[in-house]
Amino acid sequence: MTNRQLAQVGLGLIGVWALIDVLKLFAGIASMADAVPRGSAILVVAVPLFHLLGASYVLVFRSSSLTAAIAPEGHAATQHGATDFSRTLVVLIGVLLLVQSLPILINIALAFLAAGEFPEGAPNSGLLRNFVSTGVQFAIASFLILRPERLLATIARTPSREAPQSR
Repeated sequence: MTNRQLAQVGLGLIGVWALIDVLKLFAGIASMADAVPRGSAILVVAVPLFHLLGASYVLVFRSSSLTAAIAPEGHAATQHGATDFSRTLVVLIGVLLLVQSLPILINIALAFLAAGEFPEGAPNSGLLRNFVSTGVQFAIASFLILRPERLLATIARTPSREAPQSR
């Protein structure tokens, strides 16, 4: 299997995961039929849902340009010595973390903006804590996508610890 094929399959699997997550969200919304959100609260539910749906479509059906960016033709090793296989896997992990974190980040930001309409809701400190933790996940995902060689170079520099020999 070539690195391009690996990237194509990985993006497809992440897209299928996103579609399954969308179906899970649809089932959750359908189960709350009597408590349908109104006004700006519908944005808190709909925008992340449509983001996941769009990400699923792009990752499953339109991923050729992403695949070309993740696994370029040619070189077997990068300037830092990382193989394309390792680099492809690190970038795919980054894409998975990005697809997981972005809808949650959007949901939290919209919930924070809509919290003024629902004063009886939860305090905003919980939203801020979730926003920071999801923002950290988003930052890690961005780092893994944009700089996978840096992570692989750091791992390669780390001395391995050998088991002490017993006497």
